[in-house]
Amino acid sequence: NGKYLAVGGDNGFESGEITVYKFDTNKTLTILPGCNLTYGGYVYSTGWSYDGNFLAVGGNSPANDHELQVYRFNRQSSLTLTTSMDTGHIWKIAWHPNSNYLASGGSTAGGGSGNLEIYNLNDDDYLQISDQENIGADICSIAWSIDGDYIAAGTTNLIIYGFDSGEI
Repeated sequence: NGKYLAVGGDNGFESGEITVYKFDTNKTLTILPGCNLTYGGYVYSTGWSYDGNFLAVGGNSPANDHELQVYRFNRQSSLTLTTSMDTGHIWKIAWHPNSNYLASGGSTAGGGSGNLEIYNLNDDDYLQISDQENIGADICSIAWSIDGDYIAAGTTNLIIYGFDSGEI
């Protein structure tokens, strides 16, 4: 709804923080109480689901190996971790327009080979891998088409995949 901004980064101690800000009626940003969390590593990407109910966070978390985390957002005062997945470094995440699928792209732990992964967020707020494609290069950008029928992955080249019922 354009009223919230999620920011993630490195606080200098490799513990990375996620902070949610709210735009008030005067168009100023204030930190939403209860929405300042420690990620446990470097935060490279954040993304709101289109329905505004979930915030996905991706990056590199060497402390706990959970690079992809999804939080339920109640718009008042809390982010609740619902699920996390062990993956390689995540450079970019993007929600499908229907908010049921989440795509992540990045690189394997050793670098040089990237996976485009599609997750299905089921009714229990749990991520399940739906499909995966080894691109062969680090993925720096991903985006869904407006209708959700296609997903683009940017590496040194642009690759476009058709998407149908959880598969690329």
